[in-house]
Amino acid sequence: MTRERLPHRRFAASVHFEHAFPGAGPQAWVASVGFYPDGRPGEVFIDAPKDMNAIGLLVDEAAILMSIALQHGASVDELRSALTRDEDGAPHSVMGTVLDLIASDVRVEVIG
Repeated sequence: MTRERLPHRRFAASVHFEHAFPGAGPQAWVASVGFYPDGRPGEVFIDAPKDMNAIGLLVDEAAILMSIALQHGASVDELRSALTRDEDGAPHSVMGTVLDLIASDVRVEVIG
């Protein structure tokens, strides 16, 4: 499938959330999601806590890959099911948490 680029002007929403890596305490994050006119998510940006530079870089690049996958037709559910979860179904990664938020239609703090 070819890449479906988002329009230059598009709806976006940001959400503040917490994610705890296995064996660590929760950290505050911010995700921004850009949407196609029909409401499908097409891009994701994630801001890491200030003290998480190395992980923040990895998450930033993972968000770029997630955005490209969405723009090539991957569904949020396909991406969610591909990521690691614990025995209770909770995501291990920030990316999994963000995908869960998108899937649950969390829309707060409209920015566009």
